[in-house]
Amino acid sequence: HLMASSASSDLSSLYSNGDVVLENPIESSAILLIVVIVCASVEYIFALGKQVNSRFFQEVFSTLSEEVLVVGVLSLLLTFAASVVASLPDQWSIMLDWAHACLLFMAVMLITILSAVAAGLLTAHKGWVKFEEHRMKASPETHSQREAMFRQANDKFLSSLRVCGLPTDVSLAQYLLKAEKGHLVALANLTWRSWLALSTIVVLNALHTRLIPQTQSTTQATEVLDTTGEAINIASFIALCGYGTLVIFVSVHMQLQRRLQQYLTLNTASQNVEATASLRNAAIALKMEKNGEKGPNGGDVPLLNASGNDRESFLEDSQTFLIWRSVDSTMALLQAVFIFLVWYGAVFLLNALYHTFAQNIGITLLLICGAFAPLVAFMALAPWTLTIVAILGSFGTNVNEELVRSLSRAKLKASGGGDAAAPGSPSSDRPAEEVGITTPAGGNDGSPMMNMSVETKSLRPISLDDGDLMRLAANRRGGAATIAL
Repeated sequence: HLMASSASSDLSSLYSNGDVVLENPIESSAILLIVVIVCASVEYIFALGKQVNSRFFQEVFSTLSEEVLVVGVLSLLLTFAASVVASLPDQWSIMLDWAHACLLFMAVMLITILSAVAAGLLTAHKGWVKFEEHRMKASPETHSQREAMFRQANDKFLSSLRVCGLPTDVSLAQYLLKAEKGHLVALANLTWRSWLALSTIVVLNALHTRLIPQTQSTTQATEVLDTTGEAINIASFIALCGYGTLVIFVSVHMQLQRRLQQYLTLNTASQNVEATASLRNAAIALKMEKNGEKGPNGGDVPLLNASGNDRESFLEDSQTFLIWRSVDSTMALLQAVFIFLVWYGAVFLLNALYHTFAQNIGITLLLICGAFAPLVAFMALAPWTLTIVAILGSFGTNVNEELVRSLSRAKLKASGGGDAAAPGSPSSDRPAEEVGITTPAGGNDGSPMMNMSVETKSLRPISLDDGDLMRLAANRRGGAATIAL
């Protein structure tokens, strides 16, 4: 019903035979020249894009190139079908041309929405970096709801790093940025499931034109609907396809935010792991002192380092709080919402936008503002949604240890530490028996100096049961200086 008129009966095919080209040499050459220039410009833009060193840009660029290729193939098939099928009814020929144009508008909408979300994501990242540096340690009363959740997430993150024996000098904003970029690429990397999901809203849009009563035009035979019928049709399209999709997205967004809040306030063993490790370390230190032994670094005992199955007793699987307990499933749902809005925006721009100007100025502005509101809302909320998915997808037992060590080394190098290994990295956590110190053979005055080699022996294993820890805790509360082990 969004089409203003039916097909004409004398519609000719796009191409009949070579005589058409021979009879119009100037027109055919001019059009071919324009096509060649456009192709050269596109190839030049692609060549410039491949020279950008940013890995994130290359991933986005490759994903968008793939989607444009898919749209191009579909467009070519539709053009071919409209040209060669001579017996195709006029209405179907027009619809094939319409689908061809719709794919082009969808490509434009995909790039536009994705670029806006990427800009919002990078802007939010800069804001989180500033928040970490200046305001996170301020009074919690001054924080917004999102800032309070980010601060709680940072505490949870540091607790997970301590349990895993990883360096804790890592920015949470920098850590999340890698996951956020990956989710943004996944959002644009449309799959066959996304296209099948789009068929649902297409069918619903076709049904709504039959179910909603509309006023047929009685003035001109070429018009399907009168002004009132067009307004009803456009408004119902916006309500069903635009705001219906927005309701789905907001529901998913709020559900993820509630689950994030539940995860951040979850009281697990990891919340008390530092206290547990403190008791354990104190017990080991007293045992070593009693036996006359010294541990690495002058008797300091490393913080509890849980690994393997032991880690699960201190950390929770954060991905269980995602939709269907999976990052991939959550992103598939968000991707379906994304392609719904891409299609909705393309159809509105291609068909409905023109017909809105047939109304009076007030209704026109209302329809246009109302139509773009779902798109604007998605672009505004999507960056925080991707941040939530990044937190729930990479905390607890899902901590990216290699990324943490890489960020720690980068920070140490930027602060003037060179290539020294960060605390918690494999090169800095070598066993005590591998540590050796050798002094030079001579002093500054030329006098000989004795070569000195310091060797440490492995610590004897100790056994601590729950009773030992309970007695130690009781004595520490009572101020006792010793404990019977």
